[in-house]
Amino acid sequence: MLKDIIPRDPNFIAMAIGLALLLGWGAGLLCRKIKVPMVVGYLVMGIILGQSLLGVFNNKNIPGLYIFTYIGLACIGFDIGGELAFHKMRNLGKPIIWISVLETVAASALVTIAIYLYTRKLYIALIFGALASATAPAATVDVLREYQASGPLTTTTFAVVGIDDAYAVMIYAFASFLAKVLISNKDVHVAEAILRPIGEILAALGIGLVIGLIFLFLTRNYTAKRGLLVLTWWVILATTGLANWLHLSLILANMALGLTIVNLTRWKREDVFELLRSTTPPLFVIFFVLVGAQLQAGKLVSLGMIGLLYIVFRTA
Repeated sequence: MLKDIIPRDPNFIAMAIGLALLLGWGAGLLCRKIKVPMVVGYLVMGIILGQSLLGVFNNKNIPGLYIFTYIGLACIGFDIGGELAFHKMRNLGKPIIWISVLETVAASALVTIAIYLYTRKLYIALIFGALASATAPAATVDVLREYQASGPLTTTTFAVVGIDDAYAVMIYAFASFLAKVLISNKDVHVAEAILRPIGEILAALGIGLVIGLIFLFLTRNYTAKRGLLVLTWWVILATTGLANWLHLSLILANMALGLTIVNLTRWKREDVFELLRSTTPPLFVIFFVLVGAQLQAGKLVSLGMIGLLYIVFRTA
């Protein structure tokens, strides 16, 4: 197999990333021709280059490329935060809250019930149900940016995919707590199960807020675009590194960073976000190619009925 002879040499990895960028972009353009979002092409090319087929990206070298995943998710979180300007959301508060709650809780409940009825094992159902509450904002953000969407629906969507991350952290924490209670005789503290996820969410938001305030202080009288771009990348990378180091949600931290900047800055709010978006297309192509590369299609069959139930009821 090709995957068994591919080295982890940095030079080879650099060439592989270049290949992913070129072929991923080409596949995206092909998808655009047939009226399909470009992100589909990136993912398909990732599946072709990844563990399912050619193995250019595999278990030996993908771990060394996680930095692209982290930075991609960080930019997505920052972009989401930039859409959460208070003047936009003033009239959208209730719909955002209701959609987020119903989307996460309903998805979790449906999957939990379906898998429990099949397995009769509540701890398994709880874990799969908790996983169903999570939404991946990357593809949503990429499609909205590709079609240059704007307006109340777009603002609502950005807010929902951002808030969902916080809900998913809490739901998974509670589900894993209950699962531990069901499968072990060890003492599990309820207070820890409740306070820990809330603390993690607040800590992630706090990191973004503090670093955002530092950014605003450094740029209070600064308008040079090149300098703003450098400082923007600095705060995103700093936020991402700190959040990962503390085992917190880097998406939430960067969302708070973007939210702080867009709501507290005195100069044109959109400038810094437009500057960043002009530099991120290559990163997102690589990001989605690597996401597709990590899919192991052969293992989907092994999920059997549980996998099918998950897909059907999560989609529902």
